[in-house]
Amino acid sequence: MTSKWIPTTNLLELRRLGKTCEELGELIAVLGRTICQGIDGVDPASGETNIERITKESADVLAQIGCNIEAFHLDRARIQARVEHKQGRMAEWEAMFEHRARMMGS
Repeated sequence: MTSKWIPTTNLLELRRLGKTCEELGELIAVLGRTICQGIDGVDPASGETNIERITKESADVLAQIGCNIEAFHLDRARIQARVEHKQGRMAEWEAMFEHRARMMGS
């Protein structure tokens, strides 16, 4: 029996995917800290506010995404269409949340 799960051995692909995971992990860590400390909280190690760290780590993730688009010849138009779809859904969700918060007096 042959498995369809054959990991890549391409060193450039491994490097690109690994670096993307690393940058995503750094952004996730900052987002988690922001949930605990608040947006204006300060990272004691760097002295930067959480919003500064979110900005930097988001930029790093976007840089990796751009590199992946190039390296893997991803369809930019398809990606943009998906981004717009997800942003629209998020706006709908947030509007429902705001409506519920107003109803509850928040």
